[in-house]
Amino acid sequence: MDSKVLKHFLKIVQLGSLTAAADDACLTVQALAAQIKKLEQHMGLRLLNRTNKAVSLTP
Repeated sequence: MDSKVLKHFLKIVQLGSLTAAADDACLTVQALAAQIKKLEQHMGLRLLNRTNKAVSLTP
């Protein structure tokens, strides 16, 4: 697992938005979402709750 992926994950949580985090990292939303999907698969659990307007940590 790349440390960049963890940094991107933390930025998503801080900003509460995949779009804002992708802009901050100079990535597309699709590329960032793919990274997070791989991270979730690696961890074996869902890390983020996603809605059309926001992202939050799962309980």
